Amino acid sequence: MEGFKEEASISRPPLLDDSNYAYWKAKMTAFLRSIDSKTSKSVKAGWTAPTVTNNNVVTVKPVEEWTREEDEVVLANDKALNAIFNVVDINVFKLINTCTVAKTAWETLETAYEGTQKVRMSRLQQLTTRFETLRMEDDETIVSYNNNIKDITNESFSLGEVMSNEKLVRKVLRTHPNKFAHKVTAIEEAQDLTTMRLDEFMENLTTFEMSLDDGESSNKKGIALKATAEATNDENLVETMNLLAKNCNKILKRFTTQLPMTKGPICGGNL
Repeated sequence: MEGFKEEASISRPPLLDDSNYAYWKAKMTAFLRSIDSKTSKSVKAGWTAPTVTNNNVVTVKPVEEWTREEDEVVLANDKALNAIFNVVDINVFKLINTCTVAKTAWETLETAYEGTQKVRMSRLQQLTTRFETLRMEDDETIVSYNNNIKDITNESFSLGEVMSNEKLVRKVLRTHPNKFAHKVTAIEEAQDLTTMRLDEFMENLTTFEMSLDDGESSNKKGIALKATAEATNDENLVETMNLLAKNCNKILKRFTTQLPMTKGPICGGNL
C-alpha cells in the first residue's frame, strides 16, 4: 500500500491516508477532471436513480428502461466513485464503503478531514495567523521558505479560500532577510508586483542566493589560500634560520680547530 502511494502519477492519484488530505484533494480534483467533464461534475451535482410516475406513484425506473442520457449520468457517477474508492487506504475506506453516490463519498471525506463549516472557519483563522507570523530565517534557504508558504496556501485552498498571488509576493517582500534587500529593491523597480507570479519571484531570489553562496565560497577559499601562504612563509623562514644556524656552527667549529696551540706561559721571561 505504501509503495502505491509513493508511485502516484498522472494516471493514478496519491493514496489518501490520515495525514495528506489537502494534498490528496487537490490531486484528486485534477484527476477527476482528467477523466471527463461529466465524471468531475458528478462529484458536485450528485446522482439519483431515474424514476417513473404511474398514477401519481413514483417508483425507481427499471435499469433496462433507462435512456442513453440516464446511462451516461450513472456511468459518470460510477467512474468517480470507483476512482475515489481506489485511492484511499483501508482505514479511510471504512468511512465510505457503503456509499453508492460519488458526491456522498466526497462530502463524507470533506467532513471527516475538514470538519463542519464552523470547524473550517476556525482552521482558516489558524492558517491566517500562521501566514502572518511566518518569517524567513537568516540561515533558511529560499526553497525551504517557499515550501512553507506553499504548505499554508495549499491547505487554505483545500478549505475553500484562495490566497492571491499578489498577497503571497508581498508577503515575501515584507519578510526576507537583509541579505536579499538589494535584490528585492531591484525587482520592485523593474517588475509590476501586481502581475508577477510567486514562482517567478522566488526563482529570481534563488538565483541571487546562489550567487551569494558562490561569493562566500570564493571568500573562504581566498582566506584558506592566504592562511596556507602565510604558513608556508613561516615554514620557509624557520628553515632559513635553521640553515643559517648550521652554517654558523660549521664556521665556528672550523675557526676553533685552526687556532695555534701554545706551550708554557703566555707571558715569558724570568723575574
